[in-house]
Amino acid sequence: MTPTPPLQPLLDDAVIMLEAPTQAWSDDVGRMGTAPIHGIYHGDVRHIRSIETTVDGTALESIGCTSPVPQQALLTDLLRGLDDESADPKVRMDRDRRVAAGAFSERITVASHLGTPVPMTLTVRMVPDFAPMQQVKAGLAADAAWTWDGSVCRAGEASFALTAPEATVAEDGDALVLRWDVVVPPRGSAAVV
Repeated sequence: MTPTPPLQPLLDDAVIMLEAPTQAWSDDVGRMGTAPIHGIYHGDVRHIRSIETTVDGTALESIGCTSPVPQQALLTDLLRGLDDESADPKVRMDRDRRVAAGAFSERITVASHLGTPVPMTLTVRMVPDFAPMQQVKAGLAADAAWTWDGSVCRAGEASFALTAPEATVAEDGDALVLRWDVVVPPRGSAAVV
């Protein structure tokens, strides 16, 4: 049997943010890493293959994704696992993702209409891979080994600096995991960047 060559990823359902030479690709509800083309690229190198956000293990229920300008995506999710027993959802998460030349940022805001504080652990798991664009387009796995020094992730000549105020950052297998312990006040909001 002749092996099938890798296929170039399809792009029809992607949300793309771009300010050359930096771009970020995700699906239409903001998940990054569910398709081979997803990730954060700078120049011809994908620096981060996937980003997964969880809140106390609660599933994110997407209710919206808009892209008002090419450099921004606004994502809104409900956090029903943190909600009360009523039918109307009262806890939601808004993610404001932006790219600029040489930078990617995400501001995460959790808002609650509950009358009591909502404590939670917000976790972002990101997988660096430093794959060249041609390797990604060919559907091949990344083969670059990366190192983390507490602020910079590096593979050969490619690198990115990570800034996450008030987060704990740790290596976990092939990923960097950021965690924030957050308390959303009654009928209020809390944000992390």
